Amino acid sequence: MNDFLRVDLSPDEKTESAALSGKAPEGEIEETMEETGQATTGDDVNSMNSDSENDSGMDVDDTILEALPHADADYRAPIHTLRNYVLSGTRLELLEDLHTWAYDSPSSRSICILNGALGTGKSSIASNFARLLRDNGHLGASFFFVRGVDNLASTKLFFPTLAYQLSHTQNALRPHIVAAVQDYLKLGRAQDIEHQGEHLLRRPLLAAQGQDAPVVIVIDAVDECADDSSDLSTVLRLLLTCVCEVTFPLRILLTSVPERIVDTSLSSHASAVTLRRLSLHNLSRDSINRDLAIFIRDRLSRMSSSKDLAEQPDLADRLALRADGLFVYARAAMDFLHDKQDELEQRLDLILSATPSGLGTLDALYLTILEHVIPPARMEQQPTFRASVQSILGCIPVLRDPISPRTLESLIHIPCKDSLPILHQLRCTILVNRNDLDEPFRPGHATFVQFLLSSARCPNRLYLVDAKRQNAQLAEGCLRVLLTLDRNICRLQEPSMRKADVVDLAERVRTHVPPHAQYACLHWAVHLRGACKVGDAHSVKGCRCGELVDLLKTWATTKMLVWLETLGYLGRLDLAVSGLTAGCDYLGTRHSKTRSALEQGLRLLSDHLHEIEACPDDVYLCGIRQDGYNSDDEELKRPLAQVNRKGKNLKIGLF
Repeated sequence: MNDFLRVDLSPDEKTESAALSGKAPEGEIEETMEETGQATTGDDVNSMNSDSENDSGMDVDDTILEALPHADADYRAPIHTLRNYVLSGTRLELLEDLHTWAYDSPSSRSICILNGALGTGKSSIASNFARLLRDNGHLGASFFFVRGVDNLASTKLFFPTLAYQLSHTQNALRPHIVAAVQDYLKLGRAQDIEHQGEHLLRRPLLAAQGQDAPVVIVIDAVDECADDSSDLSTVLRLLLTCVCEVTFPLRILLTSVPERIVDTSLSSHASAVTLRRLSLHNLSRDSINRDLAIFIRDRLSRMSSSKDLAEQPDLADRLALRADGLFVYARAAMDFLHDKQDELEQRLDLILSATPSGLGTLDALYLTILEHVIPPARMEQQPTFRASVQSILGCIPVLRDPISPRTLESLIHIPCKDSLPILHQLRCTILVNRNDLDEPFRPGHATFVQFLLSSARCPNRLYLVDAKRQNAQLAEGCLRVLLTLDRNICRLQEPSMRKADVVDLAERVRTHVPPHAQYACLHWAVHLRGACKVGDAHSVKGCRCGELVDLLKTWATTKMLVWLETLGYLGRLDLAVSGLTAGCDYLGTRHSKTRSALEQGLRLLSDHLHEIEACPDDVYLCGIRQDGYNSDDEELKRPLAQVNRKGKNLKIGLF
């Protein structure tokens, strides 16, 4: 076996992963410009070069790099820990193929695409390969997409994240990336994908010299990117352009389910670069079943009641056959058995007999698990319990970011004492910590999300999720939270201070904009877009869509500017235009007064975005009265006179 495959996980990986995610070790950098959400201007960037170190002792290059927004997308990020486990001794043939591609392929075969159906273990393979590359010094960067996690389900931070990681792993690239980041930030922190790819990746690669050994970028689960297909296509095209045009020995591994957009985007450059294609579908079934049996046998041996299974020496092989090539099946089945070992025999019988008509093996397993841990009879007999279960199940596929039980309580008013037992019962299919009310929960795998949303795959309607109805519930909860926010959200003694001058801004944001308020600010509009409307066929008794218009009206005319201020302190004003547009779209041609307020918000952003980014309180001062604006907020109606502040003259009308 190749020595490349013998490397074990080194003990310092967590520390290095924290460095790649921009998190300083304890006792060192307490806050960065990224954490505080500060808007970086040309003056801010230029000031970084005035001294060799800043006040915290950071090297000037580190200061510049920390100002670049980036996601915690590395393969070692905590969110990937359980998902990407690979048992030693499995997947050896495929890892050998990847090793040969990375080290021995000609430069014309710099792109490798690993395809496979959901649940076949692509992410685990990508993670293990990234670890092996890292231990041999050839991993440049990794970006693991995750559906339902805002920054990891989007391309908006893709190129900044790759650049940030490459600056920490490749000495030959670091000075060129630092220079590129400094120039890039002069034009703002949020730029379109074309500019990101050109300035942050292509130009540094073109400038780098003297690199012979291959450097690999691992990009996992491209299919879990929720962006428009055009954005994803642009990313793939820019990656291919980099590979085709630079002499830097770059290799890129992409994993995905078979996707037309991926194939089309990559094939368009087939004349310039030859692609290496690997498909899990083409692996021999004997090899897959062998690896599945190894995994299952290892998990069974760890169970305290495993001695009860000694009389079934072929059990691992039988379960491997039932898995039908899906590693996610094997993992879910083992989690189900391990979860309550005093029911081991009963649960094993349920797994081996789970063959509902017309369902695939994995869907049958998911249904078996749900019906066992949350019995249908109890759901039918206890309407309140059923409503809580259905709301929690609904959140699993619909949430835009993982949230904690405490945040869930603040959004949709299911007390932690009720939600935590339900979440704990679902722990075979979701990731949850029963001992921490503040730790987010999330689906264990994308296949469970698909199962919950599909009537063809989830035949028991007690567990089926109505996405529109669930979005309506979350949109309502978010809007109610937004109505509780007040001006000067960070409780500054001088609200007129520029963000860059608020030294404890990160702590103030954490204190005064708690997780449920942050979630509401960032995601209310997405849930509104996905919500049902009054009159829709699915608007049945108990649906919350009937209250959305009234809540939207109240919010738009009383708290819209507070929301914009809060987004400013969160560093997420990039969401403001799409949010206000979502409100207009939901209202349609009706409710002209509310639409007028939303449209004035759009004009305000168009005229004063940069001022609000620098000082969020300016959202009130920049409210030069426009025709049609009408606010019911008494604070915003107060007369504002000519203001002279820090050399700025703002002519203010009545709000």
